[in-house]
Amino acid sequence: PYLREAMESDDYHFEVPEGCYLMLGDNRNYSADARYWPDPYVPEKKILAKVLFRYYPRIGKIK
Repeated sequence: PYLREAMESDDYHFEVPEGCYLMLGDNRNYSADARYWPDPYVPEKKILAKVLFRYYPRIGKIK
């Protein structure tokens, strides 16, 4: 009920392998996310990130 428009779907079915992630965009109908990648699964060891901001449980910058 919170969506402004219905989600377009091609009846996708994914079985994510152990140690991998499926990356989906937050703009459902317009994201060029894993649904369209040749290999939709990203191994955990390939994901790099640096936390700069926290939203929960308290909003604030990470020092």
